[in-house]
Amino acid sequence: MTDRLTISGTVGSSSRTPAQRLLPFRGGLVLLAGMLLVAGFKLVDYTAELLWFRALGYEEVFWRLRFAKAAMFATGFIPAFAYVLLNLVVLARLVGLQNILLGGSPAAASPGWQGQSGAAAWLPARRLAPLLVLVSAATAAIFGFVFY
Repeated sequence: MTDRLTISGTVGSSSRTPAQRLLPFRGGLVLLAGMLLVAGFKLVDYTAELLWFRALGYEEVFWRLRFAKAAMFATGFIPAFAYVLLNLVVLARLVGLQNILLGGSPAAASPGWQGQSGAAAWLPARRLAPLLVLVSAATAAIFGFVFY
């Protein structure tokens, strides 16, 4: 008979609920509800506008305007998102932003490019990546709405 060590769960697993995993910060639910409310109001507005254009016989004009606005938003959003995200990733790597933001000391920050090679030198920590994407998307959305 051999005794085996049994470990329940997986390595690094947390006892967080699915809602806590989807919305990592406390105001996430309020932010999500606000976004859904704004989206609902815009949907009602677009529906009323579509019905108006349809009643006048200009439904094609409505769709052409919508597609043009979406294309202009994408023209501003995509390059700004790529530019800001690339710069934040480089900044996070050079300054050691992961250590500063996630509870380390600035002295423990990485010294720069030395000692790192390959793709690992360019990738921020997994915990920092969603924050970088969120900041990039928020900044790029501003540019997209200006072009819109």
